[in-house]
Amino acid sequence: MIRYPWILAFWFLTRTLGLYPQSFTVSYQLGDTYKIIEKHNFRKWENGKYLGAVYREIRGTLKREKNPKEVRFSGRFYLLEQSQQGGLATTPIIEASFPAEVQVTEYGIILSSTVERFPTMRRFPVLPREGVVGFRWQEMAERVLDPDFNGKVTVLPVLVDYRYEGLGTYRNEEGHRIVGKYAVRYKGPSAVSKDPDLTEVQGTHDVMIFLSTRERGLRFMTETFKEEYRYRTGRALRLEGTIATFFEGVTPLDSARIAEAFGLPPAAPTTPRATLPTQESTSISPSTPQSAPASPPASIPPESPQGGLLAEPKLSHASPESPLSPRVLPDVELEERPEGLTLTVKNLRFKPDSAELLPDENPRLLFLAQGLKQILHKRFLVVGHTADVGNPTGQKKLSFERAKTIVEALVRLGVPRDRFLYEGRGAEEPVASNSNESGRARNRRVEITILED
Repeated sequence: MIRYPWILAFWFLTRTLGLYPQSFTVSYQLGDTYKIIEKHNFRKWENGKYLGAVYREIRGTLKREKNPKEVRFSGRFYLLEQSQQGGLATTPIIEASFPAEVQVTEYGIILSSTVERFPTMRRFPVLPREGVVGFRWQEMAERVLDPDFNGKVTVLPVLVDYRYEGLGTYRNEEGHRIVGKYAVRYKGPSAVSKDPDLTEVQGTHDVMIFLSTRERGLRFMTETFKEEYRYRTGRALRLEGTIATFFEGVTPLDSARIAEAFGLPPAAPTTPRATLPTQESTSISPSTPQSAPASPPASIPPESPQGGLLAEPKLSHASPESPLSPRVLPDVELEERPEGLTLTVKNLRFKPDSAELLPDENPRLLFLAQGLKQILHKRFLVVGHTADVGNPTGQKKLSFERAKTIVEALVRLGVPRDRFLYEGRGAEEPVASNSNESGRARNRRVEITILED
C-alpha cells in the first residue's frame, strides 16, 4: 500500500497530542453470504445530442468458498434491462448474466478474477488499520469502463484519495464515513484491458463510503461522476450521474421447508452459513397446496460458525409423497447452488422450434405454481436452455422465449408477476452430450432459482 512518511508522522503526532479524539480501528469483515446491488442512474449525450436518462441495475449474491488461506467469494450477477423512465419493467428482463469472483483482505481490498462489468471498482476501497477524523491516505484501484454495456470493457488504473470523516448512521446503524476522490484519464495503452475503438477517456469521481461499526463491513457506497469518451470513429460520448452500491446480508434459504413445499425429499445436511443482518427473511406461507398432505416442519441443523458452500445436491426426482405422483410430475430436480435453490424442470414439451407449451405440461406447471406461492419475500429467476441444434443466435432467442412462456403461465396460475426475473442462455450450459437425442432432451430444460437476495 502507498504510504507517505509525512502523513504517518502527522497522524502519529495528532494521536499523541489528542487533537482528534474520535478515532477508528478497522477490522474489515464480511458475512459468509451477502448480496451486492449496483444501481446506475445517469444522463447520456452522444456527439453533443442529449439521448435521455438511463437506469441500469446489477445484482447478485456471493457466497464464501471453503478455502483456509484466503477469503474468496463467488456467485453470479445479473444485468437488468435499462429503462429511459428510471425504473425497471414489471417483469425485469435480464440483458446479461455472468459469474463473478472476489477476494477480500483484512484491509478491504476487493479483487476480481473476472474481466467483466462487475464490480465497477476493483481493489476498492483500501482501508488503513487505524486513523482519526481528517486522516488522509492514497491507494491504487482499478475502474471498469463499459459505457454502452456491450461487453467491450476497459480497465484503467486510478489513484484514489481517501479521507476519514468520522461516525455517521445508515438505517439506524452506526458506522464510519469515508470520502474518496479520483480522476479517470486514458490516452493510449495504459489500460489493463481495453476496447480497441476507445481512444480517450477523462472524468472525475466523488465517492462516499459507509462501513458498519457493528459488522465491520461495507454497507453502501455512493458515487457521483462525469465522464467523456472519444472513439476512433469520431464518436463522442458524455455521461453524468451516480452509481449506488449496496452490500446487505442474506438470510439463508430454508431448503428443507422449501423441499417440503414442492413435495420433494429434503436435501442432504449442509453446513449453514453465518450471515450479516438483513431486513428480509425467507418465509413459507402457512397454507399448503390443497393436494399436498400436511407434515411437521423439518428440523434445521444448528448454525455453524465455519460457513462455506452448500453440500452437493442429492435430489433426483419427486418422492411418492409429492402432491402429484411421479407419473404425472417426472423429471423435477432440486439442487443447491451459490445463487439459491434451483428447481430444474427437464424434458419440457414445447411444439417443435416453438415457445408454445404442449397441454400435457399443465400439471407440472400447476405443481410449480402451488409451491412458489408458499415462498414469501424472495424472487424467482427463470432460465431457459436449449439443445445445441441450429445457430447460437436462434438458440438464445428460443430459450429466452420459452423462459418468458413459463413466467406467463405461472403468473396466470397466481404467482405475482413482480417476483420474477427471466433470461435465456441458449445452449451455453449443457448438462449432457448433444450428440444423441437422449442428451439433447436433457439439455432442453427450464430452471427456476429461488434467489438468495
